[in-house]
Amino acid sequence: MKTCIVYFMRHGQTQDADDSHDSFLKDEAVRDLKNVGIVFRKRRMVRVYTSPALCAVETARAITHFQNVDIELNSRLADVPEDCTQEELETLQKSVSTFLRELCVKHNGERICLVSHKLLLQILMADILSLPLTRLKEVEVRHGTVSIARYDGEIELKHMDCPVNVQDAVFS
Repeated sequence: MKTCIVYFMRHGQTQDADDSHDSFLKDEAVRDLKNVGIVFRKRRMVRVYTSPALCAVETARAITHFQNVDIELNSRLADVPEDCTQEELETLQKSVSTFLRELCVKHNGERICLVSHKLLLQILMADILSLPLTRLKEVEVRHGTVSIARYDGEIELKHMDCPVNVQDAVFS
């Protein structure tokens, strides 16, 4: 099995102060995300999977601005209510972790990106790091940052919550 590289991104900052997911991104967020797209262009991603929320779709479009990459909306990457019960979080974690592993097998030897929201990405990262869901708040996922995982039968988080600029060498 070849290695699948997965880039995880939280959507960029929205124009609404309450971080509404039905809001457009701030102009500076789009600019910054296009710079991330310059870095991604060198990595030749084959597909971006994104939450159907407007802010996530805009993020996906911005990071693929400089390359021809398919963007696929997927409801499994949609935002999660913060008032979920522990049982609901556990069910969600199983579902999105299975989805992630299925994507990694499907994209054997390729690079993909998942654009989503803070809590969903925290749930995925906690699973990869084998952290209990009670420690989600310890998993930092800021707007427009990238976390990178490798999958070659097992998934391993290589970099977490990295700010990206055109000169960034962290992307591998």
